[in-house]
Amino acid sequence: PYKLAILSENEQVFHASADQLFAARILHEDLPLIVLSRDAYPKADFETQEQRDGLNAAHNLMQLDHASISTIGQHRIISKAGHSLPFEVPEVVIAAINEMLDQIK
Repeated sequence: PYKLAILSENEQVFHASADQLFAARILHEDLPLIVLSRDAYPKADFETQEQRDGLNAAHNLMQLDHASISTIGQHRIISKAGHSLPFEVPEVVIAAINEMLDQIK
């Protein structure tokens, strides 16, 4: 009974929360938005290529979803970049910020 109660509670909390987030999502018209993301990661030794492809595809879809909250949102994949874009390619991040600032002038 205890484990079933925990599973039920987790399902209600996490699924309800995700549903609420999607329902409350607002589309912002003309909001300058550029989502910068890493390129696809290569397969690690402990995973299959199919698993890595799935993880990369899921990551890409999440980034596209972030960009889609604006009618003018853009998603840009930065080749040879990892998780720490501001440190790895600061010039790309600065250029994207400047581009958005130009859009709101």
